[in-house]
Amino acid sequence: MDAVSLKKKQEIDGKSFLVAAGGEGDFAVARYDLEGKLDPSFAKQGKIAPPFESAIGAARAVAIDANGNIVVAGHRGHDFALVRLDRTGDLDQSFGDHGKVITEVSKDNWDEAQAVAIESDGKIVAGGWTYEGGSSSANFTLVR
Repeated sequence: MDAVSLKKKQEIDGKSFLVAAGGEGDFAVARYDLEGKLDPSFAKQGKIAPPFESAIGAARAVAIDANGNIVVAGHRGHDFALVRLDRTGDLDQSFGDHGKVITEVSKDNWDEAQAVAIESDGKIVAGGWTYEGGSSSANFTLVR
């Protein structure tokens, strides 16, 4: 995990875990018990394989929904990107394209999700930035 890793607490069957997301090049997600040991019951020995198989991308935010699913936001190829994992660390096949959603906010420039929240009705909101037109400054962007 890199310096931009974010962590969230996850409760499963009365047991607490810490979910960490980060990575540079692609998304990285791992789950630890509260003693700091990787949870071997999560994904592949506690960590997911890079879901986008990308050299340009990174996870920037993580949220846990009411069902214990993990939503990770960031960018892939400089487009907003989301991944939803089930409680076991597998991609949620009912979400987007086999557990992944890529949203091109700016066709001609870069954009990146920096935050993610889950509303009480389960809808996902991602916030971040986008460069638009020939501008060299970023504009705030919100996608739901």
